[in-house]
Amino acid sequence: MSVEIELKFSVTDAVIHKLPAFFAQYPVKQEQSLYLLNTYYETKDLYLRSHGCGLRLRGFGESTNKLSYEITMKREGQSIGGLHQRQEFNAVSTSELDISRLPMAAFPDGTDLVKLQQALTALFTTHFQRHIWLVQFNDSEIEVALDRGEVATAHNAMPIKELELELKYGNEQDLFEFAIQLCPLGVRLAAQSKAARGYRLVANKVLTMQVLPQLPSFIPTSQQWLSHLQTIVAVWQNNEEFALENNQLSLLSQTLLELVAQLQTIVPQLSHLNPAVQCVPLISAIDWIEQAESVEQLAYSPNSSALKLYLTKSVFDLSKAS
Repeated sequence: MSVEIELKFSVTDAVIHKLPAFFAQYPVKQEQSLYLLNTYYETKDLYLRSHGCGLRLRGFGESTNKLSYEITMKREGQSIGGLHQRQEFNAVSTSELDISRLPMAAFPDGTDLVKLQQALTALFTTHFQRHIWLVQFNDSEIEVALDRGEVATAHNAMPIKELELELKYGNEQDLFEFAIQLCPLGVRLAAQSKAARGYRLVANKVLTMQVLPQLPSFIPTSQQWLSHLQTIVAVWQNNEEFALENNQLSLLSQTLLELVAQLQTIVPQLSHLNPAVQCVPLISAIDWIEQAESVEQLAYSPNSSALKLYLTKSVFDLSKAS
């Protein structure tokens, strides 16, 4: 069992073209390309999903004609902004799903493996090509993976075009500092994993606009600030996805203006956190919000991604301290 710590970014073709020059600035210890063919399994009553689990059989290799296989169970973890932390259990596999290869600790308590194996069916796939850069940054090793492909069910599909940063060893501070270096390229910190998008396709779930909660009328504790920040970042990311899918620049602009107004009150209360202090220039001048000419320009703007990262790191630091 391992604990996965990663940041996920949505990227455009323009960003992808800039990546070789970007990585030329850093010590790259390894670079390779792989094909990843993933099938996610579930029961009809969504037993695994209801227990915060995701089961995947992955084939991977430099060619689709010669694949190695791995079975993975991911357990429910913490997701803040585009930062994901969760337990992950892996085992070597064949092309046939056999959940007995995984340790019992990977499953919800009381699971009958024989019955579960019989009830599992393929739910959706995520097939993509991955290009990997293993980067040494400060005292840490960070794996950067560019994924291009699609999430697909029997009836629907959604493109995959994202950049994942996974901390292989080292500290979270280096992971965030490296992520900040990517912001000028025009990346967008995204909350939904490939699996989450797959489940959304299966359920044919349509996003709806959410309303930012009001600032507390009392003086909050650190735990209450943590809860409020988590909520407003989640609402921001939901509304950003909704705005992109529905071409609603005005909606995303309004969400950001309301969020910045709240942050102008919140950030001074968190001056003991360096990431919160880094937000000050981004919330003092709002022309980057008001002057955006398209929803894509605003969602992928360097200021938007940097602000989201600093808020995510503030939440992360508050959660570690609580």
